[in-house]
Order: sequence, then C-alpha cells, then structure tokens
Amino acid sequence: MLNSEKGMTLVSLVIAIVVLLALAGTVVYLVFGKNGAAQNIPVVVQSQDRNYVKSIVTVGLKAVRAQVSSTPVNSTETVTVSNADKMSALMLFLDESEFTKESDTVLTYKSNGITFKITVDFDEYKIIDIE
Repeated sequence: MLNSEKGMTLVSLVIAIVVLLALAGTVVYLVFGKNGAAQNIPVVVQSQDRNYVKSIVTVGLKAVRAQVSSTPVNSTETVTVSNADKMSALMLFLDESEFTKESDTVLTYKSNGITFKITVDFDEYKIIDIE
C-alpha cells in the first residue's frame, strides 16, 4: 500500500509565512513609506476641493447668466446689470456653503484649512483664476 498524505509540510508552511510577511512589508512600505500613497493624501484633498470649487462656481455662473438673460427688457431701453448685482446673485446661489464675497469679482472658499481665492469674469460668465 502506498502512503498518500495530503496537506502541507512544516517546511512549506514556514516558506508560505515568510513570503506573506515579505509581501505585507512591501505593501506597508509602499503605502506609508517615503513618497507613499499616504503621503499624497493632502494633495488629493486639495485637488478634490479645487475641483469642487470650480464645478460649483461654474454652475452658479450659469445660473446667474440664465437669471440675467431672462430679465424682461423693453425694446427701447437697455438694462445693464452690474458686477455687484451679479455677484449678489451668485452668492445667493452659493448660500449655504463655505463661500464668502471678497469683492465684486472675487470670492473665497475655505475648506480643510485651505483658502481658495476665485476670480470670476461676469462678462463671459467664467472663472478666470483659482488660487
């Protein structure tokens, strides 16, 4: 009769454990080591906040443009809406958020200890700069 034992030997078990420990050590180094993924988290958060600011202000500018263009105008008179009025309309749109008005064309957004300064152009209804 042949003796057929199934399962791992002690040597193969030790080798498997050593390989798994080496893989775990490599993963820990790649995540938490110098230039690891965990070191880039503030950069990722700042990028996400910048994209949020850009998207929400862009939507707000579109809403302001729609509101200004829907203002009824007589055929004999021209209505000029000032940048201050447009900024007020934009701030109404951004009402319950972290945005504050700095001037007629500049607003700020504070999040995670970072302040973004957004400059808008109300003639073309677009963002000029985000600092």
